[in-house]
Amino acid sequence: MKFIINLKDAHEKTGLSGYAVAKQTSVTENTVRKYADQVVESNVMPIAVIILADFYGVDWRNEEIVKVITEALDNKSGNEKTPLRAAS
Repeated sequence: MKFIINLKDAHEKTGLSGYAVAKQTSVTENTVRKYADQVVESNVMPIAVIILADFYGVDWRNEEIVKVITEALDNKSGNEKTPLRAAS
């Protein structure tokens, strides 16, 4: 399972700098900038995304904010592909 995280528009609407958001949310400035500057693909759902979405006033469960991608099943075994199975 993968997550496509898009907080860029929500951040831009605030008009705040990454530093200002970091100070108000206690999320590191590097993390704020990571999600404010680009759409991020992740294998985990970081708590920072939920904190930032709440700060921006958006629902992180909205598919426009966080899209969940489930990987196709491995045709041979019927199991979900994982990094270990994909390598074998």
